[in-house]
Amino acid sequence: MGSALDGITVLDLTQGMAGAIATMFLCDNGARVIRIEPPDGDRGHGAPGYLVWDRGKESILLDLTARAVPERPDCDTDAMNPVFERLLRRADVLIEGFPPSSPQQAVLGYTGLSAINPRLVHCSITPYGTEGPLKDAPADDDLVMARAGILASQPSFRPGPVHVVHPLPGVGAGLLAAQGIVASLYWREKTGLGRKVETSLMAGCLSTMPKVFGKNLSPWVFANRTAGGAPFYSLYECADGEWIQLACIHGGFVEKAVDVLGIREKLLDPKIGDWRGNPISGVRAEVFDIVTGAIKTRPYEEWAHLLEEADVPYARSSTVEEAMVNPQALFNDMVIELDDPSVGRMSQMGLAVKLLKTPGLVKGPAPAPGQDTHEVLSELRTEPVPATESRTVDPD
Repeated sequence: MGSALDGITVLDLTQGMAGAIATMFLCDNGARVIRIEPPDGDRGHGAPGYLVWDRGKESILLDLTARAVPERPDCDTDAMNPVFERLLRRADVLIEGFPPSSPQQAVLGYTGLSAINPRLVHCSITPYGTEGPLKDAPADDDLVMARAGILASQPSFRPGPVHVVHPLPGVGAGLLAAQGIVASLYWREKTGLGRKVETSLMAGCLSTMPKVFGKNLSPWVFANRTAGGAPFYSLYECADGEWIQLACIHGGFVEKAVDVLGIREKLLDPKIGDWRGNPISGVRAEVFDIVTGAIKTRPYEEWAHLLEEADVPYARSSTVEEAMVNPQALFNDMVIELDDPSVGRMSQMGLAVKLLKTPGLVKGPAPAPGQDTHEVLSELRTEPVPATESRTVDPD
């Protein structure tokens, strides 16, 4: 049984996490992904995460702008390497992350590429979009999050914005790019024509924190503490040092939690006032302190038993390593084991999206830079070059 993107060839020229994640999703679902590296070194894929994001891909070393090569020494197609041109004619998708004003865009502009291959889906991932004063700014996740409002929206132990460790720009943009590419491949099935797809790290940030503004909308503040947004929807330390997350999303759960924790009498103290609604900051802080003190009296396992019996939503706060062996993840094949030639046997995330009749497959470990150069170039020498087909004009 084949995968959904069997027969699709993707040329990956990206340098960062977003492109690697996008092409991982395509590769996991059957696409052949060829990562094109510059001959003078790799594109910064040394971080451990790329052992996951680059899995199953091929890697070749190629200068995009070198003209005279043994395969076609008489080629005079502007500055483009004729080997790269031959790859383009066979490709279905090209994904790149070069700034709009970079020299590479002389070779990678959509107009020129679509003239070579009208069926090509061309995806561009930039830090801030292709227009505006920051269009050529560097792709630094922390700077993108600062400008997108992520850092200023997080609760803190001190006043002001805080650093966010999770890579929201790269993950968000990678998901958006994969979605745009697949949507364009569907469009191509209907029209025979490729499309230009654009997304950015800033768009990836904004998609994770949707905000709306209007004169008739009241501001809504929820998570204003580092431990959580409300006394019964927060994170607390147990007597044994384990941490537990309460998630009482409505009053019924709150009432149950109050009785399990044995704090109802304290909350009925007149100075506490209305703790069930939206208490003022002083009362709110005091309720947090009461819950904190109560949970600190028992170890996690005791609280887990009591909360489970009372049907109060909760979860133990696990480490990443513990999450990788969580039975729920293992039962649903969310974690797989893979043999990597550089690090040996390792566990990593499995298929993030499952398609019932066209299941995906992790094809293998991440490639070493350039390991597939000889094989791919040999294919180009033996396969005929597809002719550029005439197409109707894209209605857009």
